[in-house]
Amino acid sequence: PVFLAKEKRGKHSERDVNGLEGRDPWGVVLVIEGRWYRRFTPEGERFYRESLPLQAQLAAQNLWLLAGEPVGGQVELPVLACLTYPWEWDWAGWQEAALSTLRIQKEALKAGWSLRDATPLNLTRQEGRMVWFDQLSLGPYQAGEPWKAYPEFVATFLAPLLLMAWRDRRLGKELLLYPQGLPLDLVYSLLPGLRRWHPTALIHLRLSRQASSRGTSAAEKISSRPTLSTRRLLALVESLEADVQGLKPRYAPSPWEGYEGAACPYSERAQAHKQQTVAAWLERLAPRRGMDLGAHVGTYTRFLLAVAKEKVLALEQDAYALDRLAASLASSRLYPIWADIAHPSPPVQLGGRTLPGLLERLESSVEVVLALALVHHLRLRSFLTFSVQAHRFAHCLEPGGHLIVEYVPPTDPMVRRLHSCPETFPDYSEEGFLAAMGTYFSLEAVERLPESERSLYLFQKR
Repeated sequence: PVFLAKEKRGKHSERDVNGLEGRDPWGVVLVIEGRWYRRFTPEGERFYRESLPLQAQLAAQNLWLLAGEPVGGQVELPVLACLTYPWEWDWAGWQEAALSTLRIQKEALKAGWSLRDATPLNLTRQEGRMVWFDQLSLGPYQAGEPWKAYPEFVATFLAPLLLMAWRDRRLGKELLLYPQGLPLDLVYSLLPGLRRWHPTALIHLRLSRQASSRGTSAAEKISSRPTLSTRRLLALVESLEADVQGLKPRYAPSPWEGYEGAACPYSERAQAHKQQTVAAWLERLAPRRGMDLGAHVGTYTRFLLAVAKEKVLALEQDAYALDRLAASLASSRLYPIWADIAHPSPPVQLGGRTLPGLLERLESSVEVVLALALVHHLRLRSFLTFSVQAHRFAHCLEPGGHLIVEYVPPTDPMVRRLHSCPETFPDYSEEGFLAAMGTYFSLEAVERLPESERSLYLFQKR
């Protein structure tokens, strides 16, 4: 994964590289004056240069984020449009990332190389594809060696996928608690009874679990085996491919299923007016980068995609809705994120370094934020005051950026659906809402929705 070491002076000492205690002894990622670099040890640079032809081949297949030739012991890295972690991925992203990892390993084996690690933390979505961005993950392959990263693939890829497919899609968040790999005994115990006897679970989970219970890790068990031919190793990878391709997510019933259809709280006239207003405002603003908070199945994300030329972030906390959005809005500019803006992914400690939390990664990232039919959820369900909401919206916007937000009054039927006593929130009023927003924004326009007490507001960040 990307570990950032900030260097203000733009200079490096050998201790910065050779004294690393993180996961990769071959190099480190540095950020210097806003630009990203991979700094190599001598051994790391040698293997990096030797693997460049394979990296170029993988990049041509949209599997690898290619850097270039190193200069002075380091190479400048391409900029990631939107760094996301596996606990924020849609189902299709999870599945594609796993299959991309296996495809990389197959191509590497054929070329005399092998992946040294196999964690989803080395991939992210870039221009519509899940790509590998850790350029030091390839190491020389010696004939007869096992795939030493196989246990990591099982614990960080296969185990979460099996839980999401056979138990509950929401268990994709478990990797947030165990970023170095799920405990296989826990995973096995969570599988439905009959699924525990499925060949995939027996081969890849139970045997590894039994080895671990005897005090022998899966990695040690595999490393102690007799030599394994390349042909058999390729067969293992192809078997894993078939296992992953055959999985489909299992969803719990969603309270918001059908919200865009029969359960929609708007009249046809109000819904049409809302869509026309949002589309007109977005067309006038013409943002390059936008974000839809509480995007649901993407009804208004489409309007952002129609105008934003660089990227659109779509945050949705309901896994079923997000997966539908990602499947229906295929675009190289779309970045679906499984997250709740009220409870965003926290920073994660891994290998002595900190993976940044979602709020840190979203800071000043877009020019327009949509927050439609959202503020009442944040206030009544997540207990975020309007002041906290305004600060969070402003945090995501560039200076001078715009917020399109829908105010839902306490008399709205959907408010009663969320909380039986909304009057217990004395700050929940249009006056309180406008006062909180006025701390960070100036009001540009307001539009009342017909046949409804809801209003759309257009604000500009101060």
